[in-house]
Amino acid sequence: MVGCFSALNNPLKRLPQSPESVDTKFWLMTRSNQTHTPQRLRYGDGLRSLISSDFDPNKTTRVLIHGFKGSAHDDGALAGATAFLNMEDINMVMVDWEKGASSPYTTAAANTELIGRQVGLLLLDMLSVGAPPDSIHVVGFSLGAHVAGCAGQVVKNRGRMIGRISGLDPASPLFRRQLLREAAQKLDAGDARFVDVIHTDGGALWTDGFGLPGALGHVDYFPNGGRQQPGCSDPRASVVVSHFEGVVNSTTVCSHARAWSLFLETIAVPKPGHCQFQGYPCPQGITAFQQGHCFPTLKSCTPSDPDAPLPSSCGVMGLRAQETPARGPLYLVTRDAYPFCGDQILAAVQISKQTGPTRGILQLQLLHGSSTTSFQMQCELLDAQGGEVKALAAAQWGTLGPEITPLLAARISYQSLAFQTEPPPTSADPGPAAKTSPAPTLYIDRVTIRNLRGDSWQYCGIGTPLIHAGGTMFDQVTVDLGLKPC
Repeated sequence: MVGCFSALNNPLKRLPQSPESVDTKFWLMTRSNQTHTPQRLRYGDGLRSLISSDFDPNKTTRVLIHGFKGSAHDDGALAGATAFLNMEDINMVMVDWEKGASSPYTTAAANTELIGRQVGLLLLDMLSVGAPPDSIHVVGFSLGAHVAGCAGQVVKNRGRMIGRISGLDPASPLFRRQLLREAAQKLDAGDARFVDVIHTDGGALWTDGFGLPGALGHVDYFPNGGRQQPGCSDPRASVVVSHFEGVVNSTTVCSHARAWSLFLETIAVPKPGHCQFQGYPCPQGITAFQQGHCFPTLKSCTPSDPDAPLPSSCGVMGLRAQETPARGPLYLVTRDAYPFCGDQILAAVQISKQTGPTRGILQLQLLHGSSTTSFQMQCELLDAQGGEVKALAAAQWGTLGPEITPLLAARISYQSLAFQTEPPPTSADPGPAAKTSPAPTLYIDRVTIRNLRGDSWQYCGIGTPLIHAGGTMFDQVTVDLGLKPC
């Protein structure tokens, strides 16, 4: 019933296991049965399981698909199902392919095509009993995102198209190149009417990122640049360590799993003043975003009318992504712990022209009320021209606003990485040790803080000095923001 699979002309591709070995199960949860008595659904049984279950074709259907080493019984998956059912009266379907996902990674990756066809056949059965295609939303994490893409293709091949697929950090290993995986066997924008993707662990090298780094859908969100996430300390070559050596733990997959945590945080009914993950475009790419060059202009992402839709240049990441008009790659910053949504802030420091050539790290700690938010900026000034350095961070929501201006301050410090005045000795000519020049003083002219809501604060203090004290000690200065506007 699921058809045949071929690996002809591709020695790198593996065939999936048999349906009997994988033993995929589909569990239906509704408000009437919830998680304690889920109902088993089957495809290709003459619609009997669907008709005899609590499945209601007139309601929205959401499908959750786990990834490698996962299960439909994982705490995270169950938390997602519960959150959806608390939010709305829906058909909640959990895809459990635990046996196929617990295989070696290469086999689990091959199994995604099989699971995708099985999910697709179940979706076709749902359409047969009257479910509108637009009412179906499939959410897949990691390898589960590619399962969702394959399922969408099955429906598409029958002349229909499901409403939406949300891909949460779609898996990268064995899916980065067409040589290893055909387009129809991995997630892309052609698999549903609307495909939104959250990227949290992409890497320039395939060994350093579990997720695909490039845009795949109609709208792609790149929190914190889509690479290592704040609060995570992913090891180098984490893909090799985990997928191919079989070691998977919260440290190695921290950034990868963050995609699910971010999406889960959005499954709630918004309250007045509720924090939302607003993304914005940066045509120059990730580096320009991280350097603060694409931070939106004042009020461009937040209309004055709170009930008005966001401008088309911005979009809300997560469950409500389809409700905003933005398309293409979008970027945003998040906090390093739950709640991850925060007040996105740009910090900019104007370096005075009287500063000599220097290279180092500028640390800025924003003090707002009883909260603090930290920024780190790379300073590389090769001549005495000064310049502006920027950094992004997310503050705890609701702790930064015009009313706290009298309590707003910034603690700034600078650690110089002294320039070498002579090149280091070579092995052929050991010579004397390289000499270094004294660490220069860094002079600051202005500090600017700005958020997406249009609030801004400034400090003007022409020639405020920061003197590196040597070793691990460095000078710091605290300035009041908003009290000395430029």
